[in-house]
Amino acid sequence: MLGLLLLLLGLLTLGFGLASFFAMKRMSVAPFWGTGEIARGPGDAPLPADTPVATEGRILADNAIRAPCSGQTCLYYEVTLDREWERPVVTGSGAKKETGSTRVTTSRGGAIFQLDDGSGPVNIDARDEVQADLARSHEERFVIGQTVPGEIQFGQMRVQTPADLGPERTTAFTATERILLAQGVLYACGRLVNGAIG
Repeated sequence: MLGLLLLLLGLLTLGFGLASFFAMKRMSVAPFWGTGEIARGPGDAPLPADTPVATEGRILADNAIRAPCSGQTCLYYEVTLDREWERPVVTGSGAKKETGSTRVTTSRGGAIFQLDDGSGPVNIDARDEVQADLARSHEERFVIGQTVPGEIQFGQMRVQTPADLGPERTTAFTATERILLAQGVLYACGRLVNGAIG
């Protein structure tokens, strides 16, 4: 039992190490620039479009958005909706109930904001998918009775239930909202497109 536990711990450590390695490899591809240098270009010559760049600076969030479930101010959000289900399964020892969950949707949204390290602001476009450590801002489970309602509310967000739920009996829906907070210092790494890091 101890050997199995040590093996599991070793595999988890290896997985974390590989994830960190690939994240650092992605960051090393993009040269680091000051925010002002990216905005106006080094020596006042603009950087070419689609250039990989990296920078770090204080968040200037004049165009922050509100997360749909919690209503918190943020720069980016992801809301995942999962369906919990159950179904009868016949085995050699009789019938039993099998349970599981299926991802229904993932909604994303973001803002264009700025970072400034003191050399001048640069635009960051977070409207597409963002890879970041997101803070969990809302999680809610809605238990289903005999009939599935046409609409479910999670915090401030209303969701239409999917028309095709599959052959299993739906028991609950869970919404999880994660956000990128609109405060502090942020490291950004991406491609420069139309004067903004995407």
